[in-house]
Amino acid sequence: MKAGKTAPTAARNAGRPSTLVPLSAGTPCWPKPWSSSAEGPSDPLGESPSRAPGAPHLPRRSKGASKKLPGSAVPCDRCPEPKAAVKTCLVCMASFCETHLKPHNTQDMPKNHELIAPTGDLSQKICPEHKYLQEFFCRSCQMYVCWLCTSNQHKGHESTSTQAERNEKQRMLELLQDVMCHFNVLLKCVHFIFQNSIIFFQICKFSYFLTACFFCLTFSSFFFIVREINIDSIQAPEPRTKDEFLQYACDLTLDPNTAHRRLVLSDGDTVATLQQTSRLYLDLPQRFDGWTQVLCLHPLSSDRCYWEVEWRGRGSYLGVVSGSIPRKGANSRAGLGYNSQSWSLELSDMCCAAMHGNQKVEIPVTYSPRVGVFLDRTAGTLTFYSVDDELVPLHTFQWDTEVEFACFIIKKSNNTRLTQGSDS
Repeated sequence: MKAGKTAPTAARNAGRPSTLVPLSAGTPCWPKPWSSSAEGPSDPLGESPSRAPGAPHLPRRSKGASKKLPGSAVPCDRCPEPKAAVKTCLVCMASFCETHLKPHNTQDMPKNHELIAPTGDLSQKICPEHKYLQEFFCRSCQMYVCWLCTSNQHKGHESTSTQAERNEKQRMLELLQDVMCHFNVLLKCVHFIFQNSIIFFQICKFSYFLTACFFCLTFSSFFFIVREINIDSIQAPEPRTKDEFLQYACDLTLDPNTAHRRLVLSDGDTVATLQQTSRLYLDLPQRFDGWTQVLCLHPLSSDRCYWEVEWRGRGSYLGVVSGSIPRKGANSRAGLGYNSQSWSLELSDMCCAAMHGNQKVEIPVTYSPRVGVFLDRTAGTLTFYSVDDELVPLHTFQWDTEVEFACFIIKKSNNTRLTQGSDS
């Protein structure tokens, strides 16, 4: 079957009794909490962020610099003398000029370093309670939160990634600018008529009134139109052929920070292999310690997502979960398909079954080593397909709970690989 991110170097060179691979996008990589330190020069914000694994160790900018930058410029945190930064890294929690940004453009730098436009006050991007980076936006509370907030105070709220929220607000801004442009054209026409014809004076007054009403109605309903009506989902037909499904393909990689200690990730974090012995991974809050499970790195943010998974060995589970699913313990609350927060397909060389809420539905199907998964939020469905020359439906779940991440369980001498849909 199919699904996929990168493990530590020691784990990557270890033996592989089994393997896992995904085809789409997945789980966030959690940075270390922001904390103060007494060692080394202080951060421009007055604190010293924890440097993320793989972040370059560069000299700090001195406080007593004599040169001054323009008021709108953000200084580089590594230059001895003030120099304008071109990017800010949300993992390193620092701003860099073109010279000090070069390490982020090399292959040695981890891929999870997110670069944004130069930002001066980085403290506003840190959760004040948990000291983690605010990587999510809670739409229910209209505020930015960290990953731990989504499992506590904001559990069950409608949340999305900060990138998805930025994209949505950008679309809203572009639509508002388009409305304002048409309004200005109409206003100029009304002014022209008013200035050149006294005969139409009353008509112009009425036109002003209509224009003001049109603008008020458009502006007041603007957010409702953008948030509640998905034009693409209304117009797009249900995909039937593999080429139509591949229009919604997402590139997934596996998240090593969630992988169980017996799982080894390889091939760019697209293959997961079950080992007999545990690895010396960091004990992180988001890591599974009971079930041999792993999540994808980034959330499934699109309305329609499709990915494929190949599996080898004696069995695997694949499916989707809510971001608040427990990570610790070996009880049913944390197992994929054994609770109300997850939906899964169990595959082995002997059987095939759909699982949700610890309820199993046997599926009469022959051995299927390649599986496609199609998530349609607009229809509220999750469908699994057997992939060969054509796609054959195996099972469809109907759901009304928000799902966020693709998830995999690796069993008994097995490996799973996330694949591109075209890699048949």
